[in-house]
Amino acid sequence: MLDDLYYSLPRVVTLERNEKGQIRCNLKVAADELVGPEQFEFVRTISSGGFGVVNLCKSRNLGKVPDGKEIAIKLFTRGEGTDPKEKLSDARLKSIESELNYTRIFKHPNIVGYYGILSPTTGQIGLVMEYLDGGTVFDVLYSKKNVIPLAFRRTWCTQLIKAADYLHNECAPYRFIH
Repeated sequence: MLDDLYYSLPRVVTLERNEKGQIRCNLKVAADELVGPEQFEFVRTISSGGFGVVNLCKSRNLGKVPDGKEIAIKLFTRGEGTDPKEKLSDARLKSIESELNYTRIFKHPNIVGYYGILSPTTGQIGLVMEYLDGGTVFDVLYSKKNVIPLAFRRTWCTQLIKAADYLHNECAPYRFIH
């Protein structure tokens, strides 16, 4: 099923591995979606993992985003090192490509906002997105310090249902939820 989605989605971002194993990012996006290094200022790393890192940055001349606004930049690991453990599998490469393509089309108040894709001139593969303060959903839900009031839980459930409804009904023919 995921493969059907992968091939039915208009792919404006493609990731390919050349004969040397290096990953090449091909972009067919509008110029205003490309974000250059002069359009943000690094603040700090928020999180890191096998996929790469997420950095907190501040915007600078980033189209409709006000200057100084906190934004998140998700940098994907390229996996081009000599260590075989660090190499990206073809499935992971396809997953990153899909995330870059899908994130562009989601426009809903309960889904993290998309601002652009890092320009190839940065030498990175990454998404520029809305920054949501407060940590991950996992951190909030499973923190022993926080007791989440029932009213907040109801609001979150309502927002989650609205986002799921949007993905299922408004993103046809892709049908992200079955």
